[in-house]
This record gives sequence, structure tokens and C-alpha cells, in this order.
Amino acid sequence: MGKIQVVQIRRVLLLFGLVLGLSALVASIAPPPEEDGESPEPAPTVASPGVRPPADLSAPITLSARAEGAPTRRVRLGSSVSLQVTVPKPGDVVIEDLGLRQSADPQAPARFDLLAHAAGRYAVAFVPLRGERRTIGWLAFVEPATVTPRPRDR
Repeated sequence: MGKIQVVQIRRVLLLFGLVLGLSALVASIAPPPEEDGESPEPAPTVASPGVRPPADLSAPITLSARAEGAPTRRVRLGSSVSLQVTVPKPGDVVIEDLGLRQSADPQAPARFDLLAHAAGRYAVAFVPLRGERRTIGWLAFVEPATVTPRPRDR
């Protein structure tokens, strides 16, 4: 290598070291990010037609593959819901009509966060690693009940 190339390599290394040192200095001087437990406010969103914003955050819904029968859990349209499914042995929990599948085992239940956006009745099935698929419950996304006030007699 020529003397000029060695000088250029030294200059590049010196410049790299200088940039690295200045970055470390700035990082040590800069104040740490605030951690007050509050998350930043989400950006406003525009609702698309046909999808209602969540009406409320309801309590989590639980289903168990151990239970007999297939109970129906009703969810109001427009609500967001958290579904937790406990299973007796490893396998998959499937809500086929919603295109959802999640693995679960006795120590780690399947969890789904859903938005009830389309009215209907959806089967929740358990598919064990060894065994037959069976429906363990139903989710029914329904319109909220409305009450019509009775006219007052005068």
C-alpha cells in the first residue's frame, strides 16, 4: 500500500472514532425518556363504513374444552371482547368462520382479542394433537337490545 492510502485509512478511522465518541457524549447528556406509566395518546382514527367503533370494553369471555356441552356467549355488535379458551391437553383452538387459529396447552390458554363487527354465530372448536375436532362453544355477535318506551296515559 502506498503512503497516501495509509493516511486516508487513518483519517477515515479517526473520523469514525470522532463520530462514535460524539454520539456517546450526546446520549449521556440527553435526558432519559419519561416513564410516568401513561401511554401516549393514540392518533385519531377515521372509522370505515360498515365497522362501528367499540361500544365498550366488556369483561373477558372464557370457554373451557373440559366442560360438557357447547355454551353460547353473546357479544354486542361493535364491542371488543377478549376470549380465553382453556384446554385439557395440547392442541389448537379454531374459530374457522373468523379465520382464527391459536395453539394452546393446559398451562397456556388460547387468547383472542376480537371486535364484534359482523352479526352471526361462530363456532369455537378444539382440535387436540391426537383426537377428534369438537365444538366447545359458540360466539354470537348480536345487535344491542333496544327498548321502546311505553307511551304514557294521560
